[in-house]
Amino acid sequence: MKKQVRVYTCKKHPNWSLETAAPLIAGGLKTICPLCREEFIIANIGEADCRIEVREVEMANSK
Repeated sequence: MKKQVRVYTCKKHPNWSLETAAPLIAGGLKTICPLCREEFIIANIGEADCRIEVREVEMANSK
């Protein structure tokens, strides 16, 4: 059985696409493309602070 698949693409980032069998997504593509979303956050909010911490972590299933 074949299903109809919607393919969303971004005009600004032609290498990005999203294929889905879900209903039509309302709203602009800017809310879907993760590259556009990241650019928007950096431009309007700023880059997130990032630090690297080295810790010992106890794994639940490690024996």
